Amino acid sequence: MSIEKNEQLEMFLDLDTVQKEAGNRRVWTLINLLQKDRDGVSSLKGFVEYDCTGFRSRTLEETWWSEQFAQGTDLTPPGRDKKADRWTYVRPGTTGGAKFQIVCGTKD
Repeated sequence: MSIEKNEQLEMFLDLDTVQKEAGNRRVWTLINLLQKDRDGVSSLKGFVEYDCTGFRSRTLEETWWSEQFAQGTDLTPPGRDKKADRWTYVRPGTTGGAKFQIVCGTKD
């Protein structure tokens, strides 16, 4: 499901991959960059966890790819694919807030 497209990127959520555990949800995400960045990255694929009761999110896994839709050469820096980020609070009215609402099934 495409959730945002602008002049720099298009962002997707794969709702078929949502995993539910207590008040948390996990889902695969994809970002296609419309132009490769300086490192040759065209897309990023991530596994994101949402704390639906605490209004927080964190990336559990992320890979960087040379072509769109996580194709081509894996350009992920060593160790980055296995590094879980810290929890951050979801800000309403942002793309992160929209992803949270879709995955957790909440509304403003």
